[in-house]
Amino acid sequence: MIGILTDKIVNYYEDQELFENHDVELVKYGLFLLITHIQYLIICLGFGLIFKCVTESIVFFVCFSILRMFCGGFHASTETRCFIISFIAIATSTYFIFLFEKHNYCWFLIVLTFISIILTLLLSPVDNKNKPLTKEEKRKMHKYVFLIIIVYSTLIILFFKKFYNLSVSIAISLTISSLFLIIGKIKQYLPN
Repeated sequence: MIGILTDKIVNYYEDQELFENHDVELVKYGLFLLITHIQYLIICLGFGLIFKCVTESIVFFVCFSILRMFCGGFHASTETRCFIISFIAIATSTYFIFLFEKHNYCWFLIVLTFISIILTLLLSPVDNKNKPLTKEEKRKMHKYVFLIIIVYSTLIILFFKKFYNLSVSIAISLTISSLFLIIGKIKQYLPN
């Protein structure tokens, strides 16, 4: 659906000769990513409203999006599957943010965060058949992931006492990202 919308928008501007023919695929891809992220942000805000954790859902979305950009991991084979999986991941994440805030599962959060950090550092980046990475690109991405993990860990520690809800959001983004890494890694070793 977003792919069709992207094609129509790009074709319209292409007919107006607003960019070079060789830029068409790049513009389509960029527009597709922009519209997709806006769609997922709206979904995340919706669940944030439902569970009364709007700020936390935004923090989750931003942290998850940044980490996912550099970690890679599982990618669905179709746009529809991607939407369904993303919808479920966002709904589940915001629900867990709500639960952790309501019940204050501090020790479980600490253990979950620690495991997620270890898995992320061990497994990332995970490429896929649509976007294979060279060894140099993997090494560079891993450095970025390492820096992101340091920043996120620092924020979790700093926010833990006064802004526990934000610590939860960042921790959940790490957890969901590590799950996508595990699934992506497993998918690499399964026959098509």
